[in-house]
Order: sequence, then structure tokens, then C-alpha cells
Amino acid sequence: WSQIASAFRDYDERLLFEAFNEPRLIGTEAEWGDGTQEAYDVINRWNYQFVQVIRNADGYNKTRYLLIAGYKSGMAQDILQAVKIPPDDRVMLAVHYYNENIEEMDSEMERLAVFSKENDTAIVVTEFGMTNREDTELRNALIEKFVSYKKQFNFSYIWWDNGYWGYGKEGYGILNRWENTWVFPDIVTELTKD
Repeated sequence: WSQIASAFRDYDERLLFEAFNEPRLIGTEAEWGDGTQEAYDVINRWNYQFVQVIRNADGYNKTRYLLIAGYKSGMAQDILQAVKIPPDDRVMLAVHYYNENIEEMDSEMERLAVFSKENDTAIVVTEFGMTNREDTELRNALIEKFVSYKKQFNFSYIWWDNGYWGYGKEGYGILNRWENTWVFPDIVTELTKD
């Protein structure tokens, strides 16, 4: 991070740094679960060190917005309770959201809103998506519901486009990168609404 901060020191605060993507216990039974206390403690230490390294660098790094994550960038109650926000007013929590159960969205987003308020920190959903399936009406309803939280809770979000727009579990793509065209323009319209 010292090298990255140095290389980008003259880029203003429109450039964000994210400490980690989905820090987790790779190759263990806990990998995609809720983690362990030891993992939480290590991630909290790393997040703190990340913020210190960036803040001690020159240039715009003193005021740059920084993203940290809890275990696996998750937002389960146990994970959020374990996150310790470093003392810095330009640190935001990055989480990922892929739950496609529309009935659970309200309680999960409210949990994030409570965390945000209690910790006085912004939330950025750095990955979210609804897989491509034959039921585009349901997919669009899920996206519309999720996007409504931007206004309700003041969350920011980033759609996870993995380049695959076929059907199935990993079909998050909305942009055809080879032809530079939107495969799902209705999703783009929904994502970019004010």
C-alpha cells in the first residue's frame, strides 16, 4: 500500500482505495460462512494498518476516501458487530450483496443503516447483482427494490459485472465489452436513476 499510495499521491480524492476484497479464511470450512473471532481480529488490525499507511503517505492520501471491509465483505449481523472502524472521518465500509430474496432485503438494508448510524460511517455496496434468468420481470423488481435503498439509506453501490450475461448462477454481466453495448439497457436505466 505504501507503493500504491506513493504512485497515486497526485490523484485527487475521486480515487478511492479499498484495503481488501472479501478477506476470508480461504480453503477452510469457515471460508464463506461468518468467519471466526481470530479472523475478525486480524482483519480489523489490517484495516487499521491500511488506513495508517495511506494517511502517512504524501499528497492527496491525507484526505482520500478509504474503503475497508469486514470478513468476506459480508453484512451478516455477527460480521458487522465485529467490524471496528478506524478513527478517521473518511473511512467507509465496503460490503457485497447478492441475496435475491426480496422479502429479506428490508431487514438486511436496515441492519446496514443501523451500523452506518452507530459507527458514523458511510456504506458502499462495492459488489451487488442479480443473476440473469429467464424471469426478467423478477430480476428487474429485485434491482428496483435494491436501488430504492440508495435514497432511503444514502448507500452507494456498484453493480458486479463479471462479463458473463448468459443464464445461470454467474450471469451478472450487463455490458458487452467486445461490442461496447448494453446487453440489458433496462438494468442500466434502473441503476442510473436519480
